[in-house]
Amino acid sequence: MAAPKPIRRAWKFCPRCGAAVARGGRNPFRCASCGFSHYFAPVAAVGSILTDPAGQILLLVRAKDPGKGLYGLPG
Repeated sequence: MAAPKPIRRAWKFCPRCGAAVARGGRNPFRCASCGFSHYFAPVAAVGSILTDPAGQILLLVRAKDPGKGLYGLPG
């Protein structure tokens, strides 16, 4: 039985738009057609939701990709 390929080498199409992707297995994966990016680096992460007495939550603006400029949770 052959060993499975790492997922980044197995992808032949973009999971967002379905466009064919160039081979190479780069990390992060970036689709030239739609700009979708995906990092192949499974890591443990922690997040928290902080609220004040009025029920508002604390959100951060992400400084780095993935999601640069988007809101995120502190963690």
